[in-house]
Formats: sequence, C-alpha cells, structure tokens
Amino acid sequence: MNLWIVYLYGSLEDTLPTSLENNDFLFDPNQTCDLSVKVVAQRLRIAVSTLNGWLLEDDQRPAHQQVFQFHRWRGARRYWSELGFRRLEEAIHRESRSGVLARGRKRPSILTDETADQDALERVLHFGR
Repeated sequence: MNLWIVYLYGSLEDTLPTSLENNDFLFDPNQTCDLSVKVVAQRLRIAVSTLNGWLLEDDQRPAHQQVFQFHRWRGARRYWSELGFRRLEEAIHRESRSGVLARGRKRPSILTDETADQDALERVLHFGR
C-alpha cells in the first residue's frame, strides 16, 4: 500500500500530514493501541457520534489537510494509543479555536436597539396603569 501512495504522490514525505514532518512521529511502535472510540469519546467528554462525525469529515479531506488521523485500524474499528489520544486531544483543542471545528460554533451577533429596549421598558413599567 505504501508503494502505491509513493507512486501517486511522488514520495512518502508528500503523503504525510504537516504534523508528521520534522521527525515528529505519531506512534511509538512499542505502545499498544487499545483505546476504542467509546473510551476516547468518554475521555474527551463528547458523544461517540460527534467524534465519529469529526473523524469521517476529516477522512474525506485530502491527506495533507487531515488533522485528526492519530488512530490505527484493527479490522473495521479505530484504536488509539495514549500518544495518539493526546495528539487527537491537542488537535481538537487547536481546531476548536481557529480551525475546522471553529466554524460550527460561530453564533450570530445579537443586535440591540436601545430605543426598542427603552420602549419595552416603558411599556413594562406602565403596564396596568
């Protein structure tokens, strides 16, 4: 599979996300990957469906734009090592502030009209007189 990726992109380095460059490796080969999606979601204090949604959305981006791919596959299930979990947690925090997750949290600004507020206050104060 890696040869196929190298063939498509020219070199293995071109296929790695930015966070992997400069010898910043994701996984220690001696670490076990035994944290399931359910455990990871519980530790992040989010719903499993939310985590799965973020991972699916991230998986559909081009490889160089993916930000949450810190897991290993075992069959059809994702598992994280402790290091992978920490990297995922850091990525979620970073992306919640200014990245791919920040766009969903923007709320419309509340428009205030002082004259309307004053009129409403006067109506309340004079109610029943």
